[in-house]
Amino acid sequence: MKNNLNSETNIIEEIKNKINKIQLINPDLFDNINNSILQINKELNSIISFEENKSSSIKKLKKFDGIKKLQIGGGSRNLDGYINLDIFQPTDIVWDIRSGLPFQDNRFEEIFCEHFFEHLDFPKSAILFLNEAFRTIKKGGLLKIVVPDCGKSLKEYNLNNKKYFNAIKKICFSKRLSTMEINSNLDVINYLFRDQFDNPKYTVHWWGYDNKNLTQMLKNSGFNLVKKWKFDKIICNPKRKYYSLYLIAKK
Repeated sequence: MKNNLNSETNIIEEIKNKINKIQLINPDLFDNINNSILQINKELNSIISFEENKSSSIKKLKKFDGIKKLQIGGGSRNLDGYINLDIFQPTDIVWDIRSGLPFQDNRFEEIFCEHFFEHLDFPKSAILFLNEAFRTIKKGGLLKIVVPDCGKSLKEYNLNNKKYFNAIKKICFSKRLSTMEINSNLDVINYLFRDQFDNPKYTVHWWGYDNKNLTQMLKNSGFNLVKKWKFDKIICNPKRKYYSLYLIAKK
């Protein structure tokens, strides 16, 4: 662990030095790596939000002792009857799950996350999250996880299903189509699974999941029963139903 920290510190110093050098040579060169800079900025915003709210979030944990359900990464869509945890406000607890979950073992009857998991870097943070979910869910408890269904989209791509991809563009990208470069359905898949929306609070999609790879990851983390579950209109976003994979894992 110490060696990793030293290595990361050296990389950070190297990046700082190179940024300073480019500033002196020609600041316009940053335009050539615009997407990378945007992503670094988003990651820094996440870190700052977490650190600025960490202390107050820890103090608020006791307030939610009686609540046995947790939603992670819901953004502004907070759920009643759940502790809502996200990296940015508005939420109950501001937290970066890459630092683990701030709850004791066997704490929850249910953890729910919808279109959050694909935003975690793979494999490190993705595996960490599933392990932490398993740790904090009590025996017999459930993890309900929803992600964009990569398997379905690839199947429809092979079938050249224009209706499906037109629907995806309308549902997911209607407000952004004028700024997107779409030459074929494969570009839609790229946007769906590697999305880099130019929003300072929006982190990229890191990985694509289907029933097979996500089920295996859940089992690797200790869940003994994993199956598909039906769309739940009470907690799930109806706009995502058309192109999402819904899995439920039992501890």
